Amino acid sequence: MKIAKIFAHVSCSDLAQSSDWYRRLFGRPHDVSPMAALHEWHHGHNTGLQLFLDPAAAGKSTVTFIVSDLDSERQSLADQNLDPGEIEEGDSARLVRLHDPDGNLVVIAQARQN
Repeated sequence: MKIAKIFAHVSCSDLAQSSDWYRRLFGRPHDVSPMAALHEWHHGHNTGLQLFLDPAAAGKSTVTFIVSDLDSERQSLADQNLDPGEIEEGDSARLVRLHDPDGNLVVIAQARQN
């Protein structure tokens, strides 16, 4: 399989409410809405997030974003009132967990430098 792009998929029960939450998470509105029940944020040319209206699946998604400065990202999340958890220290990464309005798990992580 030759992968050209990867989009994470998150299901929600209220597209407007969840879109506003992800707008605050990313610091900008969605880039495109290719269909009525779908909002997309593009991150570079090959990655993105798809927020899809699917009440039956809402709250069952997990998405992880890798960042280079977890401390400043966590502060930005707190400034946006997104209620990030405390920084957790792992063997190979540090991370923060938070939940969107439907309870989907969003993880922000930074690899440890060896």
